[in-house]
Amino acid sequence: MPTYLHKHTASAKYVARFEWEGATFPVPAGHTRELETGANRAQAAADLAAQAAADFTGEQAGLREQARHFIQNDPRPEMKALRSVALLVLDENNLLRAWIEAFKVQTAACTSLADFKTRVAGLPATPARTPAQLLNAMVAKVTDGSAD
Repeated sequence: MPTYLHKHTASAKYVARFEWEGATFPVPAGHTRELETGANRAQAAADLAAQAAADFTGEQAGLREQARHFIQNDPRPEMKALRSVALLVLDENNLLRAWIEAFKVQTAACTSLADFKTRVAGLPATPARTPAQLLNAMVAKVTDGSAD
């Protein structure tokens, strides 16, 4: 059975909300007796969906701003540690990009397969990093202030 929740205001677009089978629909002014039509239910559902989307967008903008502030400005030690990890990932990525660029240059300059082998063998090695090296690099990023 429907339940009416009246909200009478002179400037309101909707004068009531109609609850039916667990869903709440706004009722347009002047249509309180025509609630059973599909058009009214569809319009009410569309209006509720639009309002929910607007609310979600506003909430997401606030959360994004909080996250940006958290990443950029938070002075807590755990955030400095997180920023140091991000900086280390950036450093490693740049090292690999430099190696790939050097590989491309050497590949373009070679004239034979033997020349290619010699040129590639001359490229710097990219050794695996150990956990101790990672921790030492993180401490160094925090100590030198780049994670502030």
